[in-house]
Amino acid sequence: MLMCKNFTEKELACNHCGENKCQDEMVSLLQKLRDDVGFPIKISSGYRCKAWNKSVGGHPNSSHMEGLAIDISCSGEKALKIVEAGIRLGFVGVGISQRKGKFVHLDLKRTPTRRIWSYS
Repeated sequence: MLMCKNFTEKELACNHCGENKCQDEMVSLLQKLRDDVGFPIKISSGYRCKAWNKSVGGHPNSSHMEGLAIDISCSGEKALKIVEAGIRLGFVGVGISQRKGKFVHLDLKRTPTRRIWSYS
């Protein structure tokens, strides 16, 4: 995994097995996002092994399991700034949850079009 100044390997690793398979492209773009927004970013979920993804109710083909997705704990104005910067910088999947456990999901999963959704 590519190292960067604002994120440790541990905070991007799977909460279940501790393994970290975040792709360099994801880590690099995450650092660009942090530099762009200008405030600390708290990662709630980075790489996920298959068992952890299933236990948290993740999609069976989740980009977290490919090391191409990140969930960021945030809400309100910070969430909006992260979404805007994420789209501008090239994330292709953007999910927003403002319910319990407020977060923004950003991913680089290869799809023909950009995807934006909200969790209900």
